[in-house]
Amino acid sequence: MNTASRFAFSAAAVLATAFSAPAQDLDAQVVRTPDDTVTYTVDFDGPPRGSVLLLTGIVPMDPYVRTPFGPLFLDPLGTFVVGQAQLDPFGSSYLRFSFPAPLVAGATFWFQSLNIDTANHWQLSPTFTTCLAQDLAVSSSPLPPNFGLVVKGSANSDAIGARFRLVGHAGTRYRIVVSDAQGNEVARREGRVPATGGAMHLEFEQGAGLRRGHRWRIEVVPASGAPSTVAAGTFD
Repeated sequence: MNTASRFAFSAAAVLATAFSAPAQDLDAQVVRTPDDTVTYTVDFDGPPRGSVLLLTGIVPMDPYVRTPFGPLFLDPLGTFVVGQAQLDPFGSSYLRFSFPAPLVAGATFWFQSLNIDTANHWQLSPTFTTCLAQDLAVSSSPLPPNFGLVVKGSANSDAIGARFRLVGHAGTRYRIVVSDAQGNEVARREGRVPATGGAMHLEFEQGAGLRRGHRWRIEVVPASGAPSTVAAGTFD
């Protein structure tokens, strides 16, 4: 094999290794159901046929902690394992768990995964996700209007993405406004609950300009008159 052939073979091997490396990622959704239960579903993308531990906590680390297994976004003193899942041949799996709404409403949970491949190599996911379930300041019966918030970020960027799931009366128009620390608007999304009632989703992609520390507010926009804020918070 001549020099050019050896170089081409080596380059191909490196590229094959790079493109075959399994993704290490997780995503989540949070839903409040009519029986007043909050259900969290966390989806994993990891090493094929490996396993994954789901870590959770309510206190984040800023900046994150460097470990031999990658960045840890959770406070080590307040982190615990929610569960374990086996990954399929494509590296996918999920965990789902539920709590009574009064027990978790208003609490933000941080999630990160610890992936273990078939050779017993351990790696923390380079991304995290957070979930918040909370009532909206609008009276209703039997299930109060509420929202679920999922935030996603990574160690490689201070940009975040956010996905809101809003439950309300049929035809209710919601607006979400995000602003920076100085009160300058960064982004907004607006939509209407379907005529049949139920849930709607408003999403800010990771390139929409959102950062940790930015503030968000949810407004109900009436047909006439000024909008009213029914929930607000900060992307921690």
